[in-house]
Amino acid sequence: MNEDLGSEFCRLCLVIDTRERDQDRIISISDFWENHGGIVEKRKIDLGDYEITGYYKDVEVNLLIEHKVLLGDFFPSLDGMPERFFQTFKFYKDVALFIEEGNYALKVTDDGLDAWV
Repeated sequence: MNEDLGSEFCRLCLVIDTRERDQDRIISISDFWENHGGIVEKRKIDLGDYEITGYYKDVEVNLLIEHKVLLGDFFPSLDGMPERFFQTFKFYKDVALFIEEGNYALKVTDDGLDAWV
């Protein structure tokens, strides 16, 4: 089935967990997904933050995505993560962990000898 369907993601559905709070991220991801022809839904996901299901280039996609913030909820959740990921493979073919680091800037002194992050 290699017909031109008019967009990259027209046979994919992205689900965003209703407990996600970062509205800028939700809007950005939703806009990107919909601009590429995908469907966006919001509902509770018990095991992760985002779910992608459907077909991409005739390959079935069944992906769960867990999003963590490195200096936020990543370290406090480390202990339970192995068991949680083990459970997800009962329901999803693939699981991804995205770790957000934050926005950093580098300031270099005029002489170029020192820098601060």
